[in-house]
Amino acid sequence: MMRKWLVAVVACCISLSAQAASPFLWQPGTANNGLYAPALTLMSSELDAVASGAVAVSSVGGAAGVFSNANTGQVIWSPLLLTLGPTTGAFQTGGNLSCWFLQSVDGTTFENTATSPPRAPDVVFPLPPASLSATEMFLSQGLVRLPALRFKVLCQNNSGQTLNASGNSIVLAPTAVQY
Repeated sequence: MMRKWLVAVVACCISLSAQAASPFLWQPGTANNGLYAPALTLMSSELDAVASGAVAVSSVGGAAGVFSNANTGQVIWSPLLLTLGPTTGAFQTGGNLSCWFLQSVDGTTFENTATSPPRAPDVVFPLPPASLSATEMFLSQGLVRLPALRFKVLCQNNSGQTLNASGNSIVLAPTAVQY
């Protein structure tokens, strides 16, 4: 009896190891671009002409600004890319764009969308203490943990400058890790 059980366990382990991917590798992307799912624009025109200290909430992409893990390819971690158009003045030292994922269990009730939540941002894009003479892209510092629930994106401009009237966006680049 014991031998029969041991043979079954060994056979199961051999089967699992033959099917398992190597640990901690990037999941192959589609069309060799490295993305697990297509890039997803979280915010675009919502960021146009946002004054310093003001907030903007996603309203264009997804389903009227609401995203789900189906939109993100169900990945857990992803880099985010911020694109900003030229500015008329320099960003202040320590200037940034702070963003929160406002989550919802039912898809309609979210945290307050009129002000930044009383918790740490989910992602912060540090900005250089200089003006932008052309459109520039900024990458999130490391991978950002994405919500499992439906979510909106709220960003607060802490740069000391009003954002350009066009050419601004935040794009999610869904990546996946094999275990």
